[in-house]
Amino acid sequence: GIASYDDCLRGRVFAPEGLLKLVFRKNDGVIIGVHIIGTDACEMVHYGMDLVHKGSTIFDVMTTLFTAVTFHELFRAAALDGNSKLEFGLEWRAVLKDMQMDWTMASQDFDMDEVKRKFDEIDDDDSGVLDSQELGVFFERIGRPMKKATVANLVRLADSDGNGTIDWEEFSRIFKTIVAMEPETGVSEQEDVFAKADAEVREMVNS
Repeated sequence: GIASYDDCLRGRVFAPEGLLKLVFRKNDGVIIGVHIIGTDACEMVHYGMDLVHKGSTIFDVMTTLFTAVTFHELFRAAALDGNSKLEFGLEWRAVLKDMQMDWTMASQDFDMDEVKRKFDEIDDDDSGVLDSQELGVFFERIGRPMKKATVANLVRLADSDGNGTIDWEEFSRIFKTIVAMEPETGVSEQEDVFAKADAEVREMVNS
């Protein structure tokens, strides 16, 4: 995610020339690096270092309120820019997390051909789409019942044309994303997160 200095009020008024970039993992948004070029970069980089050390995500930064008329607003601007480039951004995170929690998955394998067959079975009118009620039945048939609110939110976000349904192509991408998601990291595993992030930064620097 990238933000130009003129993306914040202080930059527009005092120092419009500069750049802040957040490097993050696409699968979970964890920040693994920060690049800053411009006024007060030597001061702001410490906050960036803290984000990396804590394993913070761009979603954390997006929902952080920064003091007005400071360059730190650039961190949020860069996080928003990064989020806009993701297929499943901030608004999707809560739904994906709910789905993962409901399923209580542990690296389980799914046969997508079988999943597609179940999808088609419920699609009685051969329209190629399912509404929220039908989608709820689908999850029950594959042994992963979902809360009605979660299914409704899933359809709402995926429904690009506003007809209240979701087609197989869109659903299959979401399904694969859920299966690929890793369980939430506990406090006892924080050191592993830091080590992994540090290794990724080193690899980027050396490449």
